[in-house]
Amino acid sequence: MIYFAELFMTGGQHAAFNAGMLQVFAKAFPSQQIKLFAAPSHYQQLKKHIGSVEPFLWSSTYIISNKSGNIVRWLLKFINEFIQIFRILFITRVKSVELVYFAFLSPIGQCVVSLYTRYFPVKGQQIIVTLHGLDLLRDDKPRKRIDRFYAKLIKHAFYRTSKAKRYVVLEERIANYLLSKGYLQQEEIIQIPHPYQFDTQPVKKSTAPIVFAHLGVARLDKHAAAFFELAARCSDMVEEGKIVFQVIGPVLPEMKPHLNPWVNYQSTEIMLDQATYQQQCLQAHYALFFYDESSYTLTSSGAIIDAIAYQLPILGLDSPAFDAILSAASFPGKLYNNFDSLQQDIRELVQNHPQEYTQFQESFVVLQHHYSIDRVAQLVNSQVKMPS
Repeated sequence: MIYFAELFMTGGQHAAFNAGMLQVFAKAFPSQQIKLFAAPSHYQQLKKHIGSVEPFLWSSTYIISNKSGNIVRWLLKFINEFIQIFRILFITRVKSVELVYFAFLSPIGQCVVSLYTRYFPVKGQQIIVTLHGLDLLRDDKPRKRIDRFYAKLIKHAFYRTSKAKRYVVLEERIANYLLSKGYLQQEEIIQIPHPYQFDTQPVKKSTAPIVFAHLGVARLDKHAAAFFELAARCSDMVEEGKIVFQVIGPVLPEMKPHLNPWVNYQSTEIMLDQATYQQQCLQAHYALFFYDESSYTLTSSGAIIDAIAYQLPILGLDSPAFDAILSAASFPGKLYNNFDSLQQDIRELVQNHPQEYTQFQESFVVLQHHYSIDRVAQLVNSQVKMPS
């Protein structure tokens, strides 16, 4: 029996990743029954990604949704996560569940699970936690006080080692960092690429206007402000109807000073439903990324995987965030040393479209195999042993 717990995300947050991991576990361990603990809103989004959830049992779980800037709500969310973790660990202890998988845990949640596995392990039970958003561990970049606190909690969780606890780490560079810093040992790591179900065939797109997309949440730490600045610099082509700048995802309130009329966006914190997100991705031509040396260095970007899924050539600043792609295939797009070079090439690219657009097909085929459910399932099966 496998318990799959998503005790933090609601709605469409991490839906593509969690849908992928559900299918990975189902393929890796076909003889095991999987029970999913997730919020109803998240469960509905998972169904849209997977198509059928019949192989999985579902236990409706109360999860408080995210809302930026509301401290009281966040405190209640952490308390609720704490309660749900203990509820599930108690059930798994009573029912002798062989494997418990936490798709996401806050730093506080990670500490709770680490203390449990260190001092109250269940014989024969494995607990696996996926690590997301580890950029806050870096000491070479300015961090908010709350991020420094979260980093200490994560390190505290790492130091409470247990043979019963292991971590899913997405991408080799992140695993190497954790090993080099001594945060984790090799036997504690399950290294896999970000799984994705590639079942959407991109439709033939019109040549005009050319749509440049920002995929996912528009926020400051993703340098989304640069997307709006680029649109402003290319406002003449926007007004002529040659190009469109489109944010495909929510825009956080912190972006308000950077908004302008040359970008199409929805001013909401709510994640787009899967159908809307898919439709807008299918209408886009290129995906723009402005990650720098300090962003997404220790985080696997789901937006990059979405670009691969919808075969959107990537135009971005050179960043470690693209290392995994560069090691797996020829890069499906172009990387630039600075913002000005990217801006200049946008104008040249508009003149040469669609010749530029069609040259990356082979790379997308290779990358879709690299991140496929079948391949990741094989990797999980080779690193996680379950009773036969």
